[in-house]
Amino acid sequence: MAENPEHPVVRDDPTFLTTMRIEREIQHLRELMESRFANTDANVVELEASLARRIASLDALTDSKFVTHRTLLDSQADKVALALAAADKAVNKAEAATEKRFDAVNEFREQLNDQTKTFVGRAEYAAMHESMIDKVDELRRVSNLNTGKGQGLQAGWGYIVGVISLIVIVVNVVIAFATKS
Repeated sequence: MAENPEHPVVRDDPTFLTTMRIEREIQHLRELMESRFANTDANVVELEASLARRIASLDALTDSKFVTHRTLLDSQADKVALALAAADKAVNKAEAATEKRFDAVNEFREQLNDQTKTFVGRAEYAAMHESMIDKVDELRRVSNLNTGKGQGLQAGWGYIVGVISLIVIVVNVVIAFATKS
């Protein structure tokens, strides 16, 4: 062991030996710590590199996901735009059809209004109906009279033909008796 000028060498002194041993242990611990710190520094650098690679791969994955989602979003936006255009077209067609239907309904209403103007009013109808009833009653009365006269004439002609037939028979009987006698 080399002698230390600060400490006189006393080989059998327990304090000196203990101090030397402590210094040796401290030196050993320093070397161990420096070695571990050096390993730790290397591990940190390696860990940083690994994390940088992992972050880069996650960035790439995230970017690809964003691109995928952007593509999907764009395609959905296109589909929504197409659907909206189709819906707009359908609404326009429905409005046109409804407009045509309303035009037809309005035309029908106008026809009904025109037709209603040509109808007879209630009061006018009632007066005309009453007049017709009176005329029909008059025609029945006249018809009954004519029927009665016709039946009377017919019966009269029957009586006349019967009387003439009776006279002819009587004359024939008289002639027949006269010629026989």
